[in-house]
Amino acid sequence: MMNKNTLLETLSMLPHKHCIAFAASCCERLIPNYHAFVLMEHWGDSHSMQAALDIVWAFLEGGNLEEVHVRQLIQSCKSAAPHSDDFGSVFVGPAINAYAALAHTLEYCLDKDTKHLASIIDLAIDTIDEYLNTVNFPKIGLFADDDSAFDEWIEQAPLMIAELEKQRQDLEALETLPELAPSFLANLRQSSSVVGIHPIKRGLVVVPDTEIQ
Repeated sequence: MMNKNTLLETLSMLPHKHCIAFAASCCERLIPNYHAFVLMEHWGDSHSMQAALDIVWAFLEGGNLEEVHVRQLIQSCKSAAPHSDDFGSVFVGPAINAYAALAHTLEYCLDKDTKHLASIIDLAIDTIDEYLNTVNFPKIGLFADDDSAFDEWIEQAPLMIAELEKQRQDLEALETLPELAPSFLANLRQSSSVVGIHPIKRGLVVVPDTEIQ
């Protein structure tokens, strides 16, 4: 597995749009957690979040992205971001992380500052870590008397391994490409649909009949 410093060093040598593609792939894995939060808490704006991410992907395929529009997207997403003190859902933290990663992606589109990429990497990993900590309470059972064993278990958990491996695979693929073809971008986006928590797709959050189209 690549560590964060190696990831960032490699990303810093890639073209701007390649780095945006990496960030968008991370967001694609995080945004389903926001959608799950909205379903559970009946609060938020899934449309604004999804629309902002869709616009990033469209930009990668050759669309325009004006600064004033990006600022509007960031503001609309910020308005839809929950506060952890206001909700008790297991997905409130992951929902906040999804917003933050998307905001960092949009900011990176404008300023090309790799600090945003560092934050996105952290948010993707922290989301898995937080979720596993929440649903596997370490004070009972196997890890009751050994916090370090629980931390080691999280590092080796399938969800965490899948996230780290996806980041590595995406980076290695991006390194080989002088240009981002639409077919590659479509595959990059689709491949993120099978990685991550994906609470709705995995049946952790039930979609009401009124939400099914």
